[in-house]
Amino acid sequence: MFGRTTTFSEKPKRRPALPNEVRLSLDDVDRYVVAAARARGYPEEFLTEAARQVRFLEARGLPGFASFRREMLEHGSETLTQRGRVARPDGQSGGQCPMIDALRIAERFERIVALPPGRETDYPMPSNPLLAVPTLAECAGRHGVIIMTTLYIRERPAAYVFVDGDRAALHGSYYALFEADSWGIARFPEETHGTPPLREADLEAIDFPADALRDLMTLIESQP
Repeated sequence: MFGRTTTFSEKPKRRPALPNEVRLSLDDVDRYVVAAARARGYPEEFLTEAARQVRFLEARGLPGFASFRREMLEHGSETLTQRGRVARPDGQSGGQCPMIDALRIAERFERIVALPPGRETDYPMPSNPLLAVPTLAECAGRHGVIIMTTLYIRERPAAYVFVDGDRAALHGSYYALFEADSWGIARFPEETHGTPPLREADLEAIDFPADALRDLMTLIESQP
C-alpha cells in the first residue's frame, strides 16, 4: 500500500434484512458463541473471551460471527491441541486457531511495534484471521498506535483491517476476510499517511443467514 495512493471506503450503510436472514442482537450472538465454543470443547474460562472477540467485530460492522461459525465448523477433525499448533497435521505451517493464536500475538506485540512503521511481521496466518483482530486492537490501544493487518490473496494485498483500541475498519475486499492465504501485521505509518477512517462500536444487532445459523445450531445440539 505504501508508495501509492490508498482510497479508503466510506462507512457502510445498514440494509434491510433479507427474507432468508434472521436478526440477532449482540447478546444473542454472545449466547451462540458461548454455546458453540463449549460444544467444540473449548475450556469454560475461554468462552466469554471468545464471545467478547466476536462482539467487538460485529459492533464495528465486521463479520465476526460468520468467521466464528466457519472456525467452529471447518476443523472438526482436529483436536483443540492440534488447532493451537502453528505446525499443522499435514506438515504445513499456518491455519491454526486464530483465537488461540491471538494469545501468542499479544506476547510478541512489543516486537511488532518495535519494527519501523509499515514493516510487516513474518508469521504464518491462522485460519479465519479476522478473529485475531480484537486482540490486536487491545494491544494497539495500550500502545497508542494504529495496527494494520494486510490480507493477501496470491501475494497481492486484497484488504486491510485497521484497529486502534476501540475502533476498527475494513478497507478493501470483504471476501478477502475469508479467502486470504497470507497476512502481514504492521504498525500503520500515521506520520506519513495520516489516520485512516475508523469505526466506533455503533451496532447492536446483525442480520445473519438462517441456514448458516442452523448449521451452528446443529453443532450446539450435537452435545449432551
